[in-house]
Amino acid sequence: MERSPSADVHCHAYAWIGPRRLFDLEEERRPEFEAAFAVSDVTPVRVVEWLRKPRRLIRSTFTDPAEAASWIRARAAEVLPELLHPEEADWPALDRREKSAADMIGRGGDVVWGFYLRDGRFASYALISCPNRLEPGLPCPERGP
Repeated sequence: MERSPSADVHCHAYAWIGPRRLFDLEEERRPEFEAAFAVSDVTPVRVVEWLRKPRRLIRSTFTDPAEAASWIRARAAEVLPELLHPEEADWPALDRREKSAADMIGRGGDVVWGFYLRDGRFASYALISCPNRLEPGLPCPERGP
């Protein structure tokens, strides 16, 4: 599904690195548990739910898909030396992942990369299209309802 060009079309970048035990807590990751979800910076179960999180969690906002893809690639490169399974660093190659991410964002999709790290942490990086085709009624977290 192609997006029609618009000045309002953009994507928000999110990042979370934390203990796997926090990543495994369902209440922290689901909006139906409002109290826990609203204050947690843990990546949500449904990635579109990032748009329901506080604005302070947005790492950057992009209108250019290539710039967004470059951002997620750079974040991934930072943690590749710490991967639990080092062989995952080259499959698929980062340049291929970056190209795919730019294509997906350009078509209005979301991109999420996650990595298990040797020290028991999980790293999650997301590019979430806004407005989002899965829930087009969600307000932009930078602009409010």
